[in-house]
Amino acid sequence: MSKGPLEGQNSNETQTACKKSTNDDAISDFATEMSVLYNKNEAAQDIGTGNSEESAGIGSHNNDEEHYSDKNASTSNGKVRKRRKVIKSCTFCRKRKLKCDRKRPMCTGCKMRGLSECVYTDGYNFDISHDDVYNKSPNLQLLNEIESLKQQLKVEGTEKHLEPETLKRLSIYGLIKKEANPLVRCKYVMKKHDRIIRYGCTSTRTIIRLSSENVTNYFQEVLMVHKKERLKLKARTGTSMLYELQRIETPWSLGMVISDLPKYSELCTAVMHSFGYKGFHLHNIFSEDKIMQYLTDCFKVVDDRIIELIPHSKLNYYPIAIVLHLYTILKDQMPHSFISFFVMLIGQNTAKICYIERVQFLLLHYIWKSSRHQSGGDNSHLLAVVELMVMSALDVGLNDSIDALQGDERILKNLWNWILFYDITIAFDIGRPLLVSAEMFDTESLWKESEPLSDEPNQEFGAAFMRKLRKFIFYGRSILNGLHTRDKIPDLDLYTNFMETLLDEIWPENIDYFAADKTLSRPLPLAEMVLSFPILSIICTLRNLKRLWFKDTSASNSNAFGKYTMMSTDLVFGSIVKCYQLDYEESHGNVMQSSSLASNLRFLIGAISSHWIRALMQGYELLYSMALSAKFINAERTTFCSESGTPSENSNFLHVIL
Repeated sequence: MSKGPLEGQNSNETQTACKKSTNDDAISDFATEMSVLYNKNEAAQDIGTGNSEESAGIGSHNNDEEHYSDKNASTSNGKVRKRRKVIKSCTFCRKRKLKCDRKRPMCTGCKMRGLSECVYTDGYNFDISHDDVYNKSPNLQLLNEIESLKQQLKVEGTEKHLEPETLKRLSIYGLIKKEANPLVRCKYVMKKHDRIIRYGCTSTRTIIRLSSENVTNYFQEVLMVHKKERLKLKARTGTSMLYELQRIETPWSLGMVISDLPKYSELCTAVMHSFGYKGFHLHNIFSEDKIMQYLTDCFKVVDDRIIELIPHSKLNYYPIAIVLHLYTILKDQMPHSFISFFVMLIGQNTAKICYIERVQFLLLHYIWKSSRHQSGGDNSHLLAVVELMVMSALDVGLNDSIDALQGDERILKNLWNWILFYDITIAFDIGRPLLVSAEMFDTESLWKESEPLSDEPNQEFGAAFMRKLRKFIFYGRSILNGLHTRDKIPDLDLYTNFMETLLDEIWPENIDYFAADKTLSRPLPLAEMVLSFPILSIICTLRNLKRLWFKDTSASNSNAFGKYTMMSTDLVFGSIVKCYQLDYEESHGNVMQSSSLASNLRFLIGAISSHWIRALMQGYELLYSMALSAKFINAERTTFCSESGTPSENSNFLHVIL
């Protein structure tokens, strides 16, 4: 019987001894590790070319791996040896047991997650011992190669003149810098009355300023007209975003909140009515039983009149604030005492406020502000609320310790998912990185969550919707991490493909958008609308960045950008019509109430958020740029025709466009 393929080999043949290296420790450790893989690779290749029966029988394939030894082959000491297999997957996918498509230089999985590198070992699946890794004898061949590459780089002076294979080896050994992300320089700093806000590459304000000077001047003229009309409206209605700061100048006490409360029965009725609000079902971050318990425990009542507010232990007033927010969620006006109460709770900054109720209150406050046009148009007025909300969620451990928290696990997971969603929304609108970094939260865990079948009467925002929401969060986080990575050029085509694929899943009819006889957005359910708005915004913005920043003026990119911009605008219009019809059908006697905004329209205002402004601004920017280009081309053709004396069909066509 022939010997096993590894039997009788001397360990001295698998390591190359050399004198102690004079190089620095970093290169020594790196070369040592590469030495182990390099020499064991050579040993395995010797096995594959041997004349033994076992090596002659090599060649059978099993999916991703090739077996290089007999199943029952034994080592010299008689123990059964594990099979050796070629590893074709990258290290990231293999470690997490993910399917790897093995694309070079980077697989799709690593690209999707925004990783800076994708490592292929092309080695074998045996374990490397501690002594092998930290051996004091690095591979002399690797050290010589590194030194040779250093000399080449020094002689050439720049990596531009080096061969592609040399550049690859330099990159592997970390001897050249990685590519800088040009989008880091794409920013706009707004200065207004000593206020300063920095906007990044995905902000609407930044993108508009990437256009030509004529387009920018046109927008400034339009915005001046809009601003005058807005000032008239604010003067007529008394609306101002300074209302929170104005509370500083107004005396306040907890007794003023009690005096502005309705009768206890009216409060309970209004809160229970808010349970039917679409936004309540959409977010699903509260338990109705818990809210009713707050009404019982936190309000002292005498003859249907509330005479005292009773906080939870350690002066936890957040359950009371949640009840008051639900009471005013569908009302047009909020008492000033409520606003002062909320501002005081938002501004607390001690460890005594680390409650789940605080996180719920901040998210509810975000929903309340966004459904009342208090976002500033670009969500800049919601920036501080989201920052507090994210930090509070991380403080209580919603990112990785939900199992250890008290409360309904499903409610807590929904709460965390929506915090991740709004973190993406604000980061995208402002143009900054995510607040919840990759170190704080493992995005891969979103795929592992399983949503049980819901027994709720409203299935529109049930398990299927939450799965799509988590998928959007996964792709959205990958995209934003990639856009703001400083040492890597983002793959905008890949990111766009992610969102277009997700849009096809959520809104399948969009494929036949231009072939339809009527708008397709009106029959779209509200749940799909909530996700389609941000998806379309991301697609349009990425394609516009390709057009304006990376100068991709190809017909395919321009046509796709125009298509998705029109779809986004049509979806906004169709959703408004749909929600108005729903409110009309749900109202008693088909009479719309004038005292407060109807429930579905209120819900839609929060869902549309800044997406309608982004769709209109980018759409007008594209059309105006096309008009300017057409005028320029038309002027050139007119000059040519006047000189040649022959009319041009294209010039007549451009006149029709303009």
